[in-house]
This record gives sequence, structure tokens and C-alpha cells, in this order.
Amino acid sequence: MSLLPLSHDIAEKHPILVVVVVRDSEQAISEDAPNPIITQDRKVRLESYLGPYFVPFQNLRDALANHTAIMTQARSCTILPNFVGVRFLVHNGRDYLPVLVTQDMVGHKLGEFAITKKRFTFRQTKK
Repeated sequence: MSLLPLSHDIAEKHPILVVVVVRDSEQAISEDAPNPIITQDRKVRLESYLGPYFVPFQNLRDALANHTAIMTQARSCTILPNFVGVRFLVHNGRDYLPVLVTQDMVGHKLGEFAITKKRFTFRQTKK
């Protein structure tokens, strides 16, 4: 496998991603080949880790002081240590479910604690 550098605009946005691994083939090495990012392996493209996703909550200090809930639809937001003790109202697709952040939740996503599927219950037929 060979290592090729990314374009400069991608490297500026994501300084962690510096190289892309592509297959060693004549097509990827030749000069008239298409962009090497297109010819890379699917496995490498799916495993590239971009890091945690953070959402800046402007009213985080007010929520800690006044014990008010923060409404959010950012289910993929990573829970940080400074979120401990804050109550979030996380959108599950229909409603906003309350989530109180504890120390054990740090590092997980907000959406993990607001279920999206309704529990199935078998209804007996009427007599």
C-alpha cells in the first residue's frame, strides 16, 4: 500500500487527517489516473475517525445554575465532563425526552439515552 497526502483544503479543516491509504495498483500510481481518494479501499474510507462531535450550548451555565433543561436535536453530540448535572431534552423524532447527565455518561452520545423506538406490547383481543 502507498501513502498519498490529502489536498491542502482538507488538511486545513481536519489537521489530524494527513494521509490517505490507497491500493497499490497501476491505476492509482499512473499520472492520468483519477483522484486517488476515489480509488481507495472502502474499508479504509469507513474506518477514518474524525473525532468526537461537539455542539456549543450557549445556555449551559444558566442551565447548571437554574436547573433548567436544554432542548436539543443534536443526538450525535458527545457528552463532555462539564455537562454533568445538566438536564437535556433530547429529540427522539417525535417528542423531547428528559436526560439527566451523570458521570457515567461522559464520552457517550446524547442520543443513546433517548430511545427512538416504541416498545411493542401484544394486545389481547376483545371478547
